[in-house]
Amino acid sequence: MLDCGHFHLAVHQRGAKRGLADVPGMRYIVFDYLAELTMSILAAARAKNRDLGYATDFVDVVAREILPKCRERGIRLIANAGGVNPGACAKALERLAAELGVSVKVAVVDGDEVLALLPRLRERGVTDFYSGAPMPERLLSANAYFGALPIARALAGGADVVVTGRVVDSAVTLGALIHEFGWRADDYDRLAAGSLAGHLIECGCQATGGLFTDWKDVPDWANMGYPVLECAADGAFVVTKAELTEGSFRQARSPSSCCTRSAIRRTTCCRTSSATSRGCAWRARARIACA
Repeated sequence: MLDCGHFHLAVHQRGAKRGLADVPGMRYIVFDYLAELTMSILAAARAKNRDLGYATDFVDVVAREILPKCRERGIRLIANAGGVNPGACAKALERLAAELGVSVKVAVVDGDEVLALLPRLRERGVTDFYSGAPMPERLLSANAYFGALPIARALAGGADVVVTGRVVDSAVTLGALIHEFGWRADDYDRLAAGSLAGHLIECGCQATGGLFTDWKDVPDWANMGYPVLECAADGAFVVTKAELTEGSFRQARSPSSCCTRSAIRRTTCCRTSSATSRGCAWRARARIACA
């Protein structure tokens, strides 16, 4: 459902039982699974089994629960759950879809692994950025960070689910925005706003009260709602959460996320409501604009 140029997008890392697939107007659900430690864990798993190396719970837990509903409603999924083996993740999703009797088009964004380049990099004398130490003789993983453009192209190609390897955390959100609104690669103000939106929600419930100085005042952590974005073509966006979920949009919450997630010039442009009650989740929203 489109409303005044806005659409809904949410991030949910785990526990799809929060009802995001039922949120009115939802168009995309994005997932951020990866960190450097995660990559090393997944690389170790792939070393033991070539069919592993991805976030198996994305397939076995999340997709199993929400894929039929998402296909029914036309909600598209974007996840960096591919880890160091996005192709295997995509094949597992296709097997799951066949089991569930769901037709799904899965796209893979890969090419981020650069292990094969290490000998050449050593020959060129590449060393540790901070210490100047030489490269270790054995590395479990080596990956370049991809951005949002390959994700946008996959969506333009008709993908229902986009699985990536290592991408910038905010890219899963920005890729959806680029595709939805047709933003150009040199549309810097809108790309910056979309990147900020992605950074705000990339860690799930941290955006709705899970990590800030007044955490003890946030009610019912066990039922905290995951963040939902309502985004406009000009880059403006609203941060909210699913109705009848707990959490907090205290005044300091989103500006503090801006400071910790992004290097932005001003945080005074971010205004949030102080709503914490379950009933006002959709009426009192966190309005955020980036200037």
